Amino acid sequence: MRKTLFGKYERGVAMLEYALLASLLSVAAMSAVSFLGSETQATFFEAGDTIHDAVAGKDFPDDPPVPG
Repeated sequence: MRKTLFGKYERGVAMLEYALLASLLSVAAMSAVSFLGSETQATFFEAGDTIHDAVAGKDFPDDPPVPG
């Protein structure tokens, strides 16, 4: 039986497909980490500013009144 021209290169093609898939997944993971990192940083900065303002005694006009 005669081998086809493309038959002996299938292993290399499969390896190339796996490499492309791995690179696509790594780019997606880096994008997600970058986005989530900046969102997390913004949340912590907002929490820190709120705590700082509370300690400094600043009034928060958007807070509901404290019952008492």
